[in-house]
Amino acid sequence: MPREEPSALVGCGPYRWSRNPIYIADLMILAGWAISLGAPLGLVLIYPLQQVLLRRFILPEERVLTEHLGAAYEAYCGRVRRWV
Repeated sequence: MPREEPSALVGCGPYRWSRNPIYIADLMILAGWAISLGAPLGLVLIYPLQQVLLRRFILPEERVLTEHLGAAYEAYCGRVRRWV
């Protein structure tokens, strides 16, 4: 939960393949929206949104998880990629 101290590490379900499946879904929604509207130029927004998600949310979340879960989170990061 955002802004709460992490107490456990989830490594099952989609978190087996990506540390950020929710953010990947956000990018996929943007891509699907652009395609469904017949606006392929909207696909150029995927990279800027990915960078915003990375800098504004993912990196700070990873710092907090490392601080609270330590070696367990670092081992998880070694097994599971940030995106896919």
